[in-house]
Amino acid sequence: MKIKNRIILIFSIFFVLTNINAIPVYDINGNNIGTATVGSTQFCPSGKSYSIQTTNGFFNGSNNGGPCSPTSATCPTAIQISYPVWNSNQLKISCYPPTASSCLADGKILVGTTCQACPGAQATSDGLKCQETDASCAAQGKILSGSTCQTPIPNCSSQNGATCSACNTGYSLSGNACTATPISNCSSQSETTCSACNTGYTLNGNACNATPILNCSNQNGTTCAACNTGYSLNGNACTATPIQNCSSQNGTTCSACNTGYSLSGNVCTATPILNCSNQNGTTCAACNTGYSLSGNVCTATPISNCSNQNGTTCSACNSGYSLNGNACTAIPISNCSSQIGATCSACNTGYSLSGNVCTATPIPNCSSQNETTCSECNTGYTLSGNVCSPTPILNCFTQNKTTCSACDAGYILNDNSCEECTNGQIALKGANQCCAAGDTIDSLGECVAPTPPVVASNIESAKTVTTNTQKVITAATKTLANLPAEQAAPLKQAISTTTQVIKAAAPKLAEAKIALSKAKTPAAVKKVNNTASKIKANVIASKAKLAAVHLKVLTLIPVKKPIVKPVMKVLKPVAITKAIKPKK
Repeated sequence: MKIKNRIILIFSIFFVLTNINAIPVYDINGNNIGTATVGSTQFCPSGKSYSIQTTNGFFNGSNNGGPCSPTSATCPTAIQISYPVWNSNQLKISCYPPTASSCLADGKILVGTTCQACPGAQATSDGLKCQETDASCAAQGKILSGSTCQTPIPNCSSQNGATCSACNTGYSLSGNACTATPISNCSSQSETTCSACNTGYTLNGNACNATPILNCSNQNGTTCAACNTGYSLNGNACTATPIQNCSSQNGTTCSACNTGYSLSGNVCTATPILNCSNQNGTTCAACNTGYSLSGNVCTATPISNCSNQNGTTCSACNSGYSLNGNACTAIPISNCSSQIGATCSACNTGYSLSGNVCTATPIPNCSSQNETTCSECNTGYTLSGNVCSPTPILNCFTQNKTTCSACDAGYILNDNSCEECTNGQIALKGANQCCAAGDTIDSLGECVAPTPPVVASNIESAKTVTTNTQKVITAATKTLANLPAEQAAPLKQAISTTTQVIKAAAPKLAEAKIALSKAKTPAAVKKVNNTASKIKANVIASKAKLAAVHLKVLTLIPVKKPIVKPVMKVLKPVAITKAIKPKK
């Protein structure tokens, strides 16, 4: 019997072991609908749990709660899985509808009557919906804001949805954006980092601080309002206040003073000027009595013309001076008309200054003179009013002192005498020759053959005017020789201008004369005549101007009578009238 029971037990165990994975499945009505593996939910709707039914009631195999009757409202019709066990009790596995809790246990949420997963997210604590996580948002390149993923606002430290309410340190909220907060006084800023500061500021960490102004006692930002003692505000810098009259200053200390000042403590004071009675700074305005100011120095006042002075006392005078009390007075110079000190600048009439001595002036060409009086002249000179003048040579046109260089028309020069030509010939002025009979001598001193009356008359008239003008020049030249240099300038200029006109007229008249000899037609003769007339008019105009200047000199400046008489003879009344007659 025991053996039989053992065989039956072994057989039962074998039966169970061989059929445990092939459990028959019956519906609620007991109909077999297939087989199932123990623990499988293949016949249960997705997400539904199972329970084990025993003869004593239900035992839930999940977290569905307590026993549930198949006929209750919360327990819909179940699928029963039955299989035999060792105690021969019949077990049933029943499937129930899923709940939020049962779904949440699997990390899912209840949607309708099924459990659904939350891809990339997680279920809420009630098991009814999915919610985003930091990881799920990060996978999308976003951030978790509340329960949703939002695109991150750069540098935002507090973001709610798409709105930023606060920014990271170093950033400021502008609208809905976080921008780098400008670093005060930074000249080169990248995001929140400053690499260089404005002028007057120094980079300290990441801040621009005002650079301390040296020796400034009151600085506001980069501006100095007051400096330390001994320093002055110059622009925005504190520089050592210059110590007045200090030539070598280091900071606020003076080690040497300017010339004329002495260092006392740290102050330069003016050095007293010897013998100065009124000193202002280093300048002396007045000296003590007996002293004179010379280049800011008081020296003993020199006694004029004293050769030996000691202090303010003179013991000897210079040559030409005599000591009178403590003064040197000039000794009078004999025959001096203008004496300054011991120097004569002008002598009395008839005396000349030579080495500060007035000696009788030699009378030109005087052979016997006593002081300023001449009693006899040299040969060839005549005494007239204490003056030796050249004796006139008869019929001489140009005489220099006692020598004749040209005779009047009709005479020739022979051994300093003027002689007439013979045999009907005419003497050529200024040359030792005579012109042929019938020739005439023009004003230039040339022999002129007979020419047509009208033209010849104009050419000769021009030459005559030139000759007369030369006499006016000669007379003016004599006057010029007796005039002081400062009064002779106008007359000298007029003589020079008229001389140039005569020099220019001479070759032109010669050309006219040649042209006349070659003239074959009345028109050619007329042209020569016009040329001669223009030359004549030009010479007359120049002569008139010279005469006017000469006459003015004679009337305004007193000259010696021997000069006036021959000059007035040359300046005939008609010529003078033309010269001074005003233009209309």
